[in-house]
Order: sequence, then C-alpha cells, then structure tokens
Amino acid sequence: MLTQHDVNEVIFQFLMQNHFHFKEATRKYREQKENLLLTEDPSFHDEIEKQYEDIVKQLLVDEVTKQFAFPVESVIISLEGVNISAYV
Repeated sequence: MLTQHDVNEVIFQFLMQNHFHFKEATRKYREQKENLLLTEDPSFHDEIEKQYEDIVKQLLVDEVTKQFAFPVESVIISLEGVNISAYV
C-alpha cells in the first residue's frame, strides 16, 4: 500500500514530466480568465482566479487518478501543495 508521501512523489514526478501537456490543456481556461480579468469589475477578480484554479485543479485530479488509479482524496491532498497558477 502506498503512503501519502509515495503518492506525492509519483504525482510531482508526473506533473514535472507532463508540464507542457498541462500548459496546453489549460490554455483555453487561462485565456478565458485573462479576458475576464480585463473586462469584469475588479471586485470579481478574486472569484475569477478561484474558479480558474478550481477548474485546473479538477483537470489535474482527473488526469492523475485516471493515469495511476490513486484515490481522489490522496490526489487532492497532494495537489494542495501545488501553486496551480504558477504551474500552468
């Protein structure tokens, strides 16, 4: 049985190896976010950023759980330590 530490190691290696893939896979969301930040009232910017991060995090969770069949909870715990905006 893998520990959370083992799961973290596998996920971080996977993220490093697939960085370009995820950057491309999230491009449309990033562009939508940037457009909204330019056009929407600044009072909504925090919510726009949060929704963007939630969408990207869900995409990562789906990909990792599909690839490795890790429990969703373990993947979510691992991704809590990742700065999503900086990664993609």
